[in-house]
Amino acid sequence: MKSIILNGIEVNEFLNSLRDIMREEIAKTNANPQSINELISIQDTAKFLGMAKQTIYQLVSEREIPHYKRSGKLYFKVEELTKWVEDGKRKTINEIYQADNTSMKSNKKK
Repeated sequence: MKSIILNGIEVNEFLNSLRDIMREEIAKTNANPQSINELISIQDTAKFLGMAKQTIYQLVSEREIPHYKRSGKLYFKVEELTKWVEDGKRKTINEIYQADNTSMKSNKKK
């Protein structure tokens, strides 16, 4: 998996900003279940994710991003792109701490 270098911004902050942008874009189109499942172009995907088209092509070639290809053209579903971004969520320090505490408590009971 390729690394993305973020200067001056935490990964969680970047992902939260990306989620906010995605929500705003969905709200702009008055998204309903049909439009969420609608196929969009690579240009719209790049705009939706706030990435360069070349980055999208690279993610496609590495099979890192969900996509469809027909007659040499690439297509994407907003719903799948949203899930793909959300699947990249990293736990906060607090979430990690809580998970460790829960794990330790359950080990003590055994």
